[in-house]
Amino acid sequence: MSKIGIVTFSSPGHINPSITLAKELERRGHRVTFYTLVNGVAKIEAAGFRVRPYGLHELGEESIAESYRELGNLTGLRAVRFTVELLKRRITIGLRELPMCFREDQIDGLVIDQVVPAGTVIARSENIPFVTLSNALPMNLDAIAPPVFSHRGPARGPLDRLGIRLLNGLQNHLAKPLVAIANQYQRANRLPIYRSITELRSELAQVTQLPPQFDFRRSQIDETFHYTGPFHSRESRPPVDFPWDRLSDEVPLIYASMGTLQNQIRRVFEMIAEACRELPVQLVISLGAKVTPDEYAHLPGNPITVGYAPQLELLQKASVCITHAGLNTALESIAHGVPMLAIPITNDQPGVAARIRHHGLGRVIGLQKLTVAKIRTTLQTLLQDPQYTEKANAFQAAIASVDGASEATKIIETALNAKPIRELA
Repeated sequence: MSKIGIVTFSSPGHINPSITLAKELERRGHRVTFYTLVNGVAKIEAAGFRVRPYGLHELGEESIAESYRELGNLTGLRAVRFTVELLKRRITIGLRELPMCFREDQIDGLVIDQVVPAGTVIARSENIPFVTLSNALPMNLDAIAPPVFSHRGPARGPLDRLGIRLLNGLQNHLAKPLVAIANQYQRANRLPIYRSITELRSELAQVTQLPPQFDFRRSQIDETFHYTGPFHSRESRPPVDFPWDRLSDEVPLIYASMGTLQNQIRRVFEMIAEACRELPVQLVISLGAKVTPDEYAHLPGNPITVGYAPQLELLQKASVCITHAGLNTALESIAHGVPMLAIPITNDQPGVAARIRHHGLGRVIGLQKLTVAKIRTTLQTLLQDPQYTEKANAFQAAIASVDGASEATKIIETALNAKPIRELA
């Protein structure tokens, strides 16, 4: 048995797959402790794991909630830049508080979310072996696969490669403030300087829940990079109340979720409801925790609206999923053979949406081009054209035999054992 710490971003989209991974680590005999901000504590503790929140004096629940409300109203590069500002504050606090946490807990090895660079900096400075975890799209740059915030497909020629090179430069530019903060710590402790954000990954292993079938082809894949498959499990999520008696078996179910962060754009929900009102379908909308159903009580067509939805159970019944193109929702739709209408907002969502389109798993409508008519026409296509369901079923079959959490756990164990690990007494 060893003590393994998981350093994770505190939103549900990162916590849910991390809990699934933690349960597999625990099943294999390891003792797991989470390190995150206070707004992630309740969900992790409900799953039965110990949590050490950091930043309590500077990032309380209301402060975090307010920043997420602001982020939820932003789109595109404005939202990306705002996210970087959030991460700047978090890396500063993490660099100050995580060293003591790791020392006091005598952690043997770490699994560190790719968007929590403070964990990487401290793991190296404390000589703790660690694995990088990509719960969202991997941020690894490549010559022919665009960076995660791009809506482009893979390169097909020299001009595409040039465009990707420029986009890669933009990602490095956006991440410069994070690297600068990391290097302040490095200089203060007489440690080597980081040249770019790409160096803030593990040399031992990086695991991603992205299945290889869903990614773009890449010009090169490092031997430490591992596709494992999705980390979703009903066990990692607490039960959610839902009015199951209101569901109809007589018409197709459309399930709509715009995630838990970028879900404050009211007109999106209004257009989805209006588009579905004149179709022979039933619409269920998951609004996200920051929105109450009462705020959307008068949407056209009287859809079922809830704060949180039992997503995995609803996808078993859905004919189409309308999604912001978060990776978790996309992978869960694929796992249930459900075609998608993707409406990406920001961060890695354009990259996920580009993969949905590229692999024929659904259609994409950019936020700036979103209209009621386009949503309605696209839903009709997804419901009536069998190629989308066939593609979704083919991808479902391809990943059905893969236990992503189990595969990732084996890789983590092998990597962390590459350096001596203290055995518990």
